[in-house]
Amino acid sequence: MEPSHRHYSRTEDRYDRLLSGQAEIDETLLLCDVPLAESLSDTVARVRPLWEQELQPLLLSGQNVLLVGHANCLRALISCVQPGLSDDDLPSLGLPNALPLVYSFDQSGAPVMDRTRNCYINPLNAHYLGDAAAIFTELDADGNGALDAHELDGSDYCRLAYDADGADAVVGECGARLLGEADNNNDGLVDFNEYMNWWAKLPDRRSSMGG
Repeated sequence: MEPSHRHYSRTEDRYDRLLSGQAEIDETLLLCDVPLAESLSDTVARVRPLWEQELQPLLLSGQNVLLVGHANCLRALISCVQPGLSDDDLPSLGLPNALPLVYSFDQSGAPVMDRTRNCYINPLNAHYLGDAAAIFTELDADGNGALDAHELDGSDYCRLAYDADGADAVVGECGARLLGEADNNNDGLVDFNEYMNWWAKLPDRRSSMGG
């Protein structure tokens, strides 16, 4: 943000408020350390009135609501819909572009799941439309909502995508190679968003796998 922006973060008032809240922090917070962007916590505070005052009343009245947004605002909204979500889960929630995510609610407004008909990716209480989530869930053997190198190594991706010459893929190496391609934030895991971004770049491998 430029200093002329109405939400500019490095103002003296904001700086004083940040200093007053860091009693347990040993290091001194410098004005230049204040990020020139909206934090996820700020986004939640901005989105919560939309959920409580507009969207939730529509849902409780029995209406279907289609909401279009972008990743950080949608993560913030999900934290309002699912208040039990850990803050640590929010930054890594997989929310691929243009892939509908569907929540269903009971009469009290709480999310409900139908596992007999739909596929859910932890920690979301909503399901994605299409087959991609079902394929991802099959790969996600431990059900934690992300893929590691071992899970990728045992997948059809390694059996087909890296067997173009007819030679068997080396066990333990293929999964690590796929992880290196797809793990954009270098946390050692591939969440659903990273998986979809990686998958979209591989048309030849998709056709070779029959879908």
